[in-house]
Amino acid sequence: MKFFRFVVALSNILSYFALAMVAVIGLFLSADVFMRFAFNRPIVGALEISQMFMSGLVLVFPRCALEARHLNITFVLEFFPKKFQEVANFIVLLLSLFVSFMLAWQSASTAVYLKQVGRTYSLIRVPYYPFYWVMTAGFVVLSLAIIALLLSRKGEVNSIES
Repeated sequence: MKFFRFVVALSNILSYFALAMVAVIGLFLSADVFMRFAFNRPIVGALEISQMFMSGLVLVFPRCALEARHLNITFVLEFFPKKFQEVANFIVLLLSLFVSFMLAWQSASTAVYLKQVGRTYSLIRVPYYPFYWVMTAGFVVLSLAIIALLLSRKGEVNSIES
């Protein structure tokens, strides 16, 4: 399925961006601690800069969903028949799609609002809104990943129901 491969490739690319952002956070905070103790001159706005890059952690959500590496509570479902488990997993995916779509919508509308009002970080004067667009991209691709999972499981659920 071309759509599934496209979503997997897109989620892999976004996860590498998330990895780069985490690496930048680690290096930046290490440099801040070194500067604070070695020269008694911490980096101005270090906390704000690390907060900006933390918005990129959302970019790894689609890959986690596609590889099923997220937190999954299955010990309750193990007591039910296989048919019930598959239907319950399908319903959970539908609910997850709704939530991820709503998060994408809300983060996009917040980004538009923050650009209109000109909200910036207090110390370094960097605008907030680009980082909300990063979160929006992560939630949009998460929605696409959930749609891909739903489409790949649709055949399984149809065969179970008949």
